[in-house]
Amino acid sequence: MDDVPRRLAHWWGGLDDGARRHASVLALISAGFIAHYLVFTIPQPFFIEDAGISFAYARNLVEGDGLVGYPGGERVEGYSNFLWTMLVAAFYALGVPPWTSAKVMGAVFGVLTLPLVYRIVRKARPNGGGGAALLAAAMLAASPQFVIWAAAGLENSLFCLLLAAGMDSALREMDGDVDHTIPRSAIFFSLLAMTRPEGVAYGGIAGFALVLDGIARRRVRHILVYGVVLVLPLIAYHGWRYWYFAWEAPNTYYAKLGIGTRFKPFSWTGGGWKYIKKYSENHYLHFVLPLFVVATAGLRDWRRWVGLSVLLVVGVLLFWDGKAGLSTIGIDELPDFWRTVTTYWVKMRVWSIAIGVAVLGGLTLGRPGWRARGLLWTVASFAVFFALYAGGDWMAQHRWFNMVVMGMVPMLAIGVVELLDGLDIRKQLVRVPASTEKAPAFLREGVPLRSILTVAAFGLWLIPEVQNTNHFANQPETSVRDIMRRVRYMSWVQRRLDLDHVVLLDVDMGAHMYYSGWEIVDIAGLIDVPMARHSNFDMKFIRHYIFEERNPDFAHVHGGWAKSSKIPRHKQWKDRYIEIPGYAIGGTRLHIGNHVRRDLFVRTSREPIRTDAPRFDGRVRLLKFDVPSPEVAAGTRVFFDTEWAASLREHDFRIIAFLYNDDGVASSVALPPGYGWLKSDDWKTSDRVAGRYRYLLPKDLPEGEYKVGVVLLDEHSGQVLRWRNKGDPSTQPTVFMDGEYLPDTTIRVVDRDTAFEEAKADRKLAIETAKAGSCEPAWATWKNARRHVDDRADWIRDQDRVVRRAMANCWVAQSDDAPNLTVQVEFLEKARKIDRKNPGLLERADVVADAAEEAGHAAFAEEDWESAYFHYAQALAVDPSRSWTRRKAEDARDYWHRIVRPGRSKDDLPPRRTDLKKADKADKKADANTRPDPNERPDPNE
Repeated sequence: MDDVPRRLAHWWGGLDDGARRHASVLALISAGFIAHYLVFTIPQPFFIEDAGISFAYARNLVEGDGLVGYPGGERVEGYSNFLWTMLVAAFYALGVPPWTSAKVMGAVFGVLTLPLVYRIVRKARPNGGGGAALLAAAMLAASPQFVIWAAAGLENSLFCLLLAAGMDSALREMDGDVDHTIPRSAIFFSLLAMTRPEGVAYGGIAGFALVLDGIARRRVRHILVYGVVLVLPLIAYHGWRYWYFAWEAPNTYYAKLGIGTRFKPFSWTGGGWKYIKKYSENHYLHFVLPLFVVATAGLRDWRRWVGLSVLLVVGVLLFWDGKAGLSTIGIDELPDFWRTVTTYWVKMRVWSIAIGVAVLGGLTLGRPGWRARGLLWTVASFAVFFALYAGGDWMAQHRWFNMVVMGMVPMLAIGVVELLDGLDIRKQLVRVPASTEKAPAFLREGVPLRSILTVAAFGLWLIPEVQNTNHFANQPETSVRDIMRRVRYMSWVQRRLDLDHVVLLDVDMGAHMYYSGWEIVDIAGLIDVPMARHSNFDMKFIRHYIFEERNPDFAHVHGGWAKSSKIPRHKQWKDRYIEIPGYAIGGTRLHIGNHVRRDLFVRTSREPIRTDAPRFDGRVRLLKFDVPSPEVAAGTRVFFDTEWAASLREHDFRIIAFLYNDDGVASSVALPPGYGWLKSDDWKTSDRVAGRYRYLLPKDLPEGEYKVGVVLLDEHSGQVLRWRNKGDPSTQPTVFMDGEYLPDTTIRVVDRDTAFEEAKADRKLAIETAKAGSCEPAWATWKNARRHVDDRADWIRDQDRVVRRAMANCWVAQSDDAPNLTVQVEFLEKARKIDRKNPGLLERADVVADAAEEAGHAAFAEEDWESAYFHYAQALAVDPSRSWTRRKAEDARDYWHRIVRPGRSKDDLPPRRTDLKKADKADKKADANTRPDPNERPDPNE
C-alpha cells in the first residue's frame, strides 16, 4: 500500500496534457455519480424489496442452511443473480451486513464502469478528440436507470461492470492491443452469464463479433479459446445447479411460466411495448432518434441517405396511426388496398423497427471504430429486445433499461458529437468581452463553440434525468423497509396469539425471508417449488397444497394477486380465515389484506358447557381464566390465558380485568374478546374463543399478592353484564361489586431477582422434563419460565438454545421408539421445528428420510400416486434438502390429482387406473371374440 502513491505519481507523470484533462474530467464525473448515488443511500437508504431475497439467500448459505428461502426450508433457486448473491455471502462471512456490502459494491462497481465506457467510446471514435467519450460517461452518471438500480441492492451494478469490461476486453482483443493466452473477455462474459441468465446472450454477441474479426484476420485459435473459456465454466456451473436444485431452469422461470408468454411483439398496447414507450416518453427519447442514425450511418456518403430513409419509414409508422385511416391527411374515403394495410399496421410497425435496427447496425460496418459502434448498437438493441421479451417489469424507473443505457447512452453521445462535427464549428471560439478583466483567462482567450454545445446537449439530457431522479427519490418503489412494516405487524400478531411457529402465505418475499424466520408459502412462486411449477394456480393444486398440506397460519392476500391466484374463491379460505385490521403505511392509510387462521384462537366444540362455568348477562360464559406464571416483577408483563363463549349476541362486549388486594383495586386493563378481530356478535354457539393477553404491570405497583377480577361491559350500551351466581353458593367465587366476577386467581408481584429465580427454576424443570421423555409438557414449562421475566431478552435468547437442544433430543428419542414410519416422521418434524441443526436429529433424519423415499419410489413404480406423494412428503418433512425428492413429489401430486401444470399437456399424464382396467377388460373381450372355436377343425389348405 505504501507504494501506491508512487505508482499513481508515475502514472500521472506519463500522461500528456490532453490525457490529464480527460482523467480530471472523469474524476469529476465519478464524483457526480457518487453524489447522485448518495441520493438513494443517505436521505433514504433505498433497497428494492427483491434485494432482500438475495440477502436472505446469502445469509442462509453462510449460516449453514444452504441456498434456501428461509432457515430450514427446501433448496429452491429463488434468485436469478447467482454471482451477486455469492459476493454478498462472501462479505457476510467476513462480518459485513448485506445492507452495507450491497451499497458499497454498487458504488464501487458503478464508478469502475464509467472509465470502461469512456474507453469503449474512444475506440468507437478513434479519430475523435475524446469529447464523445467524456459525454457518454457523464450521461451515464446522470442516468436514473444506471444509478438507481446500482443503489437498489440488486445485481445491476455488477452486471453493468462485467458487460463494460467484457466489451472493452473484446475490442482490445480484436484490435490486438493485448496478448493474453486466455481471452479476458470470455471470462467477463462467463461471469456475466452467472450474474443473470440472459448475460450469456451478450457473450454470444461478443463471440459473434470475434468470429467475424477472427475469420477476417485468420485468427481461428483465438475464437476456439474464447468459446472454451466462455462455455466450460458455464457447463460446470449449470451442472452444479442441476445437481443441487434438481431443475433445469431457475425456479423464477417456472414461477412466471403460468402467466403465459409475455413476448407479444405484435401487441402494441401490451406490456413490453408499453414499457418501452413509457421510458421513451419519460426521457423524451423520441426527440433524439435522429442521433442514432448519425451515430450509426454518419453524415457522409451513401450511408446517410440509407439512414435517413430508415428514419423516415420508421418515423412514419411509429408516429402516425395508419389504423385510424387517412382522414388525418384529408382523405375520407378509404381505398380498398388501405383496409389491408390497416389490418397489418402493427406488424408493419414492428417489422420496420426490427429491419431498421438491423440496417442501421449494418451501416456501422466499414466506418471508423465500426467494431465498437457495432458492439454498442447490438448490445443496446438486444437489451431493448429483452425488455420487450420479458413484457416489461413491475418496478418503477425501468429496471430493464439499466442494461439498455449501457449501449444506448454511448451511441447518443457519439451521435451528438458527430452532429457537431458535421456543422464544421471546430475552430469557432466564444470569448467574453476584452474589458471583462475579472473573467478567467481561458474565457478571455475563447472557449470552443463545439465544447459549449456539447455541454448544452448534456444540460438538455439532464432535464428529464433530474425529473425522473427527483420523482423516484420522493416516491420510491416498494422497498424492504415497506414490507418490514408488515413483518413487524404480523410478528406482533404472533406474540399476541402466543404462537411458537408460523407458516406464512404471502407474495412479498424479501423482508419476510430476511427478518421473520417463518416458513413461507410464496404465492408468486419465486422461492416455492410447488407454487412455481403450478403457477397457473390450478384449483385442485391450491386446495391440496395450501389448504391441506401447508395450512398457513397467516396470509396476506388481496388486490391483483388475490384475483389471479383465485385463493379467496376456495371454500376453505372462506371458512378458515378472517381478516384482521390493516397496518399503518403513512398518515391515515392502512395496508389491508392481512388474515389469520381462525382456529388459532377459536376452537369448535359441540360438548355442553360445564354447569359451573361462570355465566354473564347476554349469554356470555367464561370457560377459563389462568395465570400460568403468577410470579412477576412490577414493570413487566403478566400473562392471562382465557377462553370465552357467547351466542346470539347483537353487540360485542369488552373485558375489564383488574388487580386488587385489601387496599382496593391496584390496576386495570381492557381486554378485547377475540382480540377485536372477531366480534362476539359473530361468534357461533359452538365457538370457544381464546384470549391470550400480556398485561403490562405499572412500574410503581407495590410488591405483594393480588387477586384478579373481571368486569364485562356491553359495547353498545356500556352497561355491566352481571355475573349470574347459580348452583351451590359455597362453590362460587366472590362477587366484589355488583356485576364483577372474581376468579380464584392470584398473582404475586415480586422483586426482579425473585422473578428471575422462578424463571430459572422453571427452566431447570423444563430440561429435566424433556430428559424424562415428556416433550410437550417440557416446552410448556419453558414458556412459563419466559413469562416470569419477559424483560430479560438476552437470558431468554441464551437459554432458549439450551432448552431447544434438550427438546429436540426428546423428540428424536421418541422417534426411535415410535411404532411406525408415520409416527417417526411426526416426531422428527417436531424436533426440526425446535432445533433443525440438532446432531441427533440430522443422523436420525437420514435413516427415516431414506426409508420414506424408498417407500415413495416403490409406490411410484406401482403407480399408486397418492401413496407416493405421501411418502415423498414424509422424506421432505424430515430432510428438506432433498430437492430431487421434491421433483418426484410434484410429479406424483400431478398424477394423483390429474393436474396439468404449465409447460405440460394432458398427454403427459399417465392413464387412470380405472381407465387401465376398462382398457384391460376391452382387450380381454376383443381377445375372446377373436379366439378360435376349439371344436372347429383347421382348414388344411390354409
